[in-house]
Amino acid sequence: MNAIQDLIRTVEDVLLQSKLMVFLMAINFKYIVKPLTKYEFTSHLVAYPQSRFITIGLVYLGLLLAIYELGLNLGVKLGLWKNPAHEVFKEIPVHCAHVYVSINMIKEEDSKIKSGKPKYLLKYPIVYHFEFSPEEYAHEEYGTDLKFLKSKVYDWFSSSEVFLHNKDSIKKDLSINDLKFYNKKREILVGDDEYLCDLGIATGETIFCLIYY
Repeated sequence: MNAIQDLIRTVEDVLLQSKLMVFLMAINFKYIVKPLTKYEFTSHLVAYPQSRFITIGLVYLGLLLAIYELGLNLGVKLGLWKNPAHEVFKEIPVHCAHVYVSINMIKEEDSKIKSGKPKYLLKYPIVYHFEFSPEEYAHEEYGTDLKFLKSKVYDWFSSSEVFLHNKDSIKKDLSINDLKFYNKKREILVGDDEYLCDLGIATGETIFCLIYY
């Protein structure tokens, strides 16, 4: 024990020869050692040179960790960098099990008109309920993707009575690329390989589908 105390005193003597270290030692005494000596249950932390050395080191380590966390979270909030923990602990969103799709049709030239109400072919949109079974999922955890939903809506609509009834008005062969999907904020959904849950589509939500002809 005496050897350790002598070693710590020797290190302190060497450090005291530096003006910077003298300043740091004064800071340590004022803000760490002195406050801890005021209370009986903390005074033992700085009663001996070795315990004082360990306590001061732990205080600085805690400060460095706090500064690191503050800087990390601030940078994430400002979009300067990504939280590295997200690469290790990836959050998996809840997959979409079923949706309602509100379907209508519009001419491509009419869709470019910005003024007035859109000239939809159907007076009232068709709202149909689509469910996805586990075997239809593109990924067992993320569920199905936008491409699969497009194909499912296209297959259903192209064989529906509504399509057959309005086929003469359409005057073109529809393809799956003529279907555009929008979320509840009427923002277009892009990325056929994107999972519905990653596009912000939750189970039971209504998606809007416009078919351009």
